[in-house]
Amino acid sequence: MFTLRAVLLVVVMLVFFLAQALPAASDGSGAAGSAIEAADPSRRPETEVLRRKKHRHPNQNVAKEEEEEEAEEPEEVSLLVVAGQEAVLTSADGRAAVSVRRFRMPRIAQLSLRVWNQSVFRPTPGVNLIGAVYQVELDEGVTVDLPTALNLGIHYTDREARGLDRQRLVIGLLDRGLDFWAPIPTATDPANNYVSATITRAGLYAVYRP
Repeated sequence: MFTLRAVLLVVVMLVFFLAQALPAASDGSGAAGSAIEAADPSRRPETEVLRRKKHRHPNQNVAKEEEEEEAEEPEEVSLLVVAGQEAVLTSADGRAAVSVRRFRMPRIAQLSLRVWNQSVFRPTPGVNLIGAVYQVELDEGVTVDLPTALNLGIHYTDREARGLDRQRLVIGLLDRGLDFWAPIPTATDPANNYVSATITRAGLYAVYRP
């Protein structure tokens, strides 16, 4: 009887120790699995990799858009002008126009009008540019002094001229050498948000409040 009880006691103790050992072994395998995942990124959960990719993409898109904006060319329209004829060339944004009353040249020439964003140009102290900058050229910039006077008219918006004395708005010609906007005699029409001037030189023109 004593021997049977002893055997039963040994069996119970073995079962007890085995029951205690199994969870510990399970925990050890879990820790080992975590260590493997930490050492090998390919075994990490897929959702974590996707999360990292989605976080990077917006930054890449913004940088790409900024590069595209910096590389963007100005909008240009052109017109063939025949000697002795009148013509009107309107800018791509529809806010400026160059009028030729009587073209004084013994041949056909190409008149061009480009639209530049004012942010492309270095700010000039005391000059508040209004709207875009317009580049007038004849025969792709070969001629600086125009063979005939042209009329340049530019429209602006109420928002752009808010708080300004519209009677004092002028059209200026950019002197690239001095980086200075030189005002030229300008006719103002505040009721129609419009200014105009006679120009005799090819170059960059803009409306501003001196």
